[in-house]
Amino acid sequence: MSILQPQLLFGKLEAPPASTASLLSLAPQQLTEVIANVIEKGSGPGLTDWLQVGITVVANLVLGYVAWKSARSSEESAEAARKSADIASTEQRPRFIVKLMQFKVVGKRKDGTLECSVFFRLNNHGATTAEITQVRHAHAISRTFPEEPIYDYVPEYRRGLAEALGIFGVVTDTSENHSLEYGFQVSPEEAKGIESGSLKLWISGCLCYRDYLDEDWVKTYVGILPFLQRQLIIDREVRLVRPPIKVAKHEATRRGVVDQQGSLISTRTKR
Repeated sequence: MSILQPQLLFGKLEAPPASTASLLSLAPQQLTEVIANVIEKGSGPGLTDWLQVGITVVANLVLGYVAWKSARSSEESAEAARKSADIASTEQRPRFIVKLMQFKVVGKRKDGTLECSVFFRLNNHGATTAEITQVRHAHAISRTFPEEPIYDYVPEYRRGLAEALGIFGVVTDTSENHSLEYGFQVSPEEAKGIESGSLKLWISGCLCYRDYLDEDWVKTYVGILPFLQRQLIIDREVRLVRPPIKVAKHEATRRGVVDQQGSLISTRTKR
């Protein structure tokens, strides 16, 4: 791109005046250099010259704004297309709902330790089947729910249990129930705290599965022993209830997996 010579732009021109189209081809920095050279030589630009320079600057600003607006519109269109694709695929994904969490004291040891179990029933309420890849549970006996639940850890030496957690071929069809059971122990001191109301019994779990696109998902859920039914009586079945709102964030379906230590790892890409 050639730069117009100052002597042809300002002063007494021996050649025809430069057209606006030629000036439009100049970048603002080039125009600044031309004007600076002319002023330095002592020849001042006329009104027509300044008008043409102004038109050039305004035209460059307009072109820049149009380019920015076009780029922004493209980004918005891409984001809208991504959201539409997510909505379309979401409608076809499996979706698990917890229908039942039932607690029961199944026995008592000589030292007063209680053997307890929780029965879960989840239903695939989505549009397609789900391949269940792993199931993990945990419990907490405390005044408040842990900030982040750590699901039961599977030691290396318990290879049989580790293999059972990752078994192949567990598929749940649409509208089909999937039943689970979790066993744990409550010490005499913890039992006294639960019955007195100073401690609460929290049960949390996660169901790991893959959808029809082979994407990994984790359904997490939490239940709490009702305060009015906190007496730990053998063979009495008690339905757990939903926790307070602060704990509700742990009842969710997220893209991700659960590692061997029991921590939830999200695989969703942030945008």
